[in-house]
Amino acid sequence: AVERCDDWGVDTMKQIQIYDGEPAKIKCPLFETFLKYNYSTAHSAGLTLIWYRIGQDRDLEEPINFRLPDNHISKEKDTLWFWPALLNDTGNYTCMLRNTTYCSKVAFPLEVVPKDQQSCVSHSIKPTEEMFYLEHSNEKIICPAIDGFYPASVTPTVKWYF
Repeated sequence: AVERCDDWGVDTMKQIQIYDGEPAKIKCPLFETFLKYNYSTAHSAGLTLIWYRIGQDRDLEEPINFRLPDNHISKEKDTLWFWPALLNDTGNYTCMLRNTTYCSKVAFPLEVVPKDQQSCVSHSIKPTEEMFYLEHSNEKIICPAIDGFYPASVTPTVKWYF
C-alpha cells in the first residue's frame, strides 16, 4: 500500500462557482495543472481516480458514493458531473490518482450559488472569462464549458447577453 501521497493542497487559483439547480461539470485539476500526463495515459498505466468531498461545516473527507440510488453526482473519466448542482454540494472536493505504488491528490473549493430572484444569473458570481474588443469582424467568441451537455449530433443555439 502507498505510505504517502503527493498532496498538492487546495487549488484556489480557479474559483469554481456553479448555479443551484443547473447541471455542471468539473474536471480534476491534477491533469490540467499539476501532472504532466492526461487521464487516458494515467488510466492506461493502471491508476485509479477517486473523488472525495468535505461538505460545508464538516471536518471529515468522505469518498463520493456514486452508486447511491438518489445520487445526483456522477463521474466520467476525469470529470465530475452534477445532475443538477444543489446548494448543499458546496464544499471542498478532492481528486486522488493512485495505485499500489503511486498517489497524487489535489483539493479545490466548489461553491453552489443561488440565482437572484426572477433571474437566470446571480450577481455574486464573478466572471471568469475576460472579454477583449474585437478588431476583426471574423473573430469568434467561444462559449466556454458547454461540451458534453448535449449530444454530438446537436448544434446548440447560444445567446449572449451583456
